Amino acid sequence: MSQYPPTPVDEGVLNRLSALLSRLGLPITITIGYAIVRETTTCTAVGLKNLLQEGVQQYEIYPALAATNRILSNATNIFQIIRHGVIIRTVEGNYYYIGGKSNYWAGGRSFHAYQGSTEFTLNPQGKEDSPIWQKIREANSNIIVLQVKTTRLSTQWVNPKPPEDCQSFIVGPLLNWIESQGRGAIITNYTPIFTTLSSLYTKIPGLFVYKSGGKLTADPLLTIMRSVSLTPPYPYFAILTPIPPSITAVPPNIYDIARILFAVFPASLDKDLCEFILIGSQELCNYLAADSSYKEMLVGSPVFSAYSCPSGCKSVGLVGFVYTINENLAEQLSHNNFPLASLFLCLVQVLLTVSILINR
Repeated sequence: MSQYPPTPVDEGVLNRLSALLSRLGLPITITIGYAIVRETTTCTAVGLKNLLQEGVQQYEIYPALAATNRILSNATNIFQIIRHGVIIRTVEGNYYYIGGKSNYWAGGRSFHAYQGSTEFTLNPQGKEDSPIWQKIREANSNIIVLQVKTTRLSTQWVNPKPPEDCQSFIVGPLLNWIESQGRGAIITNYTPIFTTLSSLYTKIPGLFVYKSGGKLTADPLLTIMRSVSLTPPYPYFAILTPIPPSITAVPPNIYDIARILFAVFPASLDKDLCEFILIGSQELCNYLAADSSYKEMLVGSPVFSAYSCPSGCKSVGLVGFVYTINENLAEQLSHNNFPLASLFLCLVQVLLTVSILINR
């Protein structure tokens, strides 16, 4: 590659990271080499940048923002209730939300997801006393699949695609495309817009989520989420690894499909990469704040990556969703002065679901 976009970490950081992971006794038989991270980051960043210039195709990489307008009374801030995901459309015209859930969501008819300003609600609608949200809160997964509907049906709805490999075949959802090296990836999300808000807006109860009739309602927040969903998403640099998390860190049904994903924090370190990708919208990158206290809002955020092949960069594609924050490993990174946080990536199972729904 003759020209590289800004990479928020240098070779020294990655060498120290590999050494730290070995000391921590993780089942690591890989190297997190700077060259491959830089080149795959380049392919991913260029791919996202190009898609953002291609009209309706740009929505292929837009995340959805999701929440309910009824909130449980023990919620204290909006970051506990906003989640990311994607909306996919089947060939029959059915829509599904695939993304994060919040244990503070409540109300059978109150689910709303916004992608590219299009609103989606639960389908079929439930009653206000429907047990669905209790079941979702008790579900042994942070990633859920819900059938949704919209009044603005679009024949041009763009689904996310999987990455393309070096043999020019689309990578199948059952193929573990992560090879023996750590790779560059980008998390698309809208967290920065909300982290820069005053506590008057972010606290609960507050201006965005207030009490009405003795219950918490998030109607003002939903209005803002819809507007935000029309803007280009923020790119967070990440390092995608084939390292599984500790078997005690995630539920058994997630362990086989979870991988450790390292993201840069604070998000302000992503500013140069953000300005490279969001050409024409660089002013949005000023919202990348140093505060990284609200990483839980990243749950459900789509993760994109692309292959760097001898013939050049291949098409960027969806590789998974942020599943949770690995606080124990994140603490180790912080103690060793790394500008990184550790997340878990939900990799294969949800992508299989996406592929089935799109092609059914």
